[in-house]
Formats: sequence, structure tokens, C-alpha cells
Amino acid sequence: VRPLECRWEDFYCRCAGDYGEPIDYRRWLIQLFIWVALVLVARSVLSLLMYPVQDQLYTAAEVVLSPFNHVPNNGKVEVSSLCRFAVVSHRILFFFLISR
Repeated sequence: VRPLECRWEDFYCRCAGDYGEPIDYRRWLIQLFIWVALVLVARSVLSLLMYPVQDQLYTAAEVVLSPFNHVPNNGKVEVSSLCRFAVVSHRILFFFLISR
């Protein structure tokens, strides 16, 4: 049994998904914990940034969805159009961020 000390070699991988042969579950768990912590921090920061401007975000959503007000079964159309809008805007944003 190894002592519970955290060393860089324990969770460092040269490529994603490389956990050794046989699989080192300790390395996998450490990486999983780090990933979960990063996701929680990112979501918390986004929530804190979005809270003060939530009224403007609701207004923007109403403007984007206004062409679909006359469509019957409005809810499904709104969700599908918002999903498409989110994917397209996400890809455009990352295109400009990554292509630099």
C-alpha cells in the first residue's frame, strides 16, 4: 500500500486517457477529481458573472425567440432554435479563440 501523498507523476499523463498498463485507478481518480473541481469552478464563475446581467440575458433571449411567437407548439421550437443558436455561437467563438 502506497502512502497517500500527491505527486505530479501520479496524475500526469503524456496523453489524455493514458492511465498506465494495468490501469492505475489512483491516477484516474486524481485526474477525475481535478476535472470535477475545474468544472465546478468554471460554472461558479460563470454563474457569478451571469447573475448581475440576467435581465439583459432574458431580454436578448426574447429578441432571439421573437420570430417564433406565432408558431404553434412554441416550446419545442424555442428549445431547438436555442440549442442551434448556442452551438453556432459557441463554434464561432472558439473558432476565433483557437485560430489565433
